[in-house]
Amino acid sequence: MPAQVALVVIDMQEAYFQDPALASQRRVLSRRVNSAIGLAELLGL
Repeated sequence: MPAQVALVVIDMQEAYFQDPALASQRRVLSRRVNSAIGLAELLGL
C-alpha cells in the first residue's frame, strides 16, 4: 500500500510542478505531501 500511495503522490507532484500558475503553492503542497506520507506511515498503511 505505501508504494502505491507514494506513486500517486509523485504523479500529483509532477503534474503540479509543471504548471507555472501554481508555482507559488509548491511549498504548501510539499508540506502537505510530507504530512500525508508521515501520517500514512504512522497508521501503517
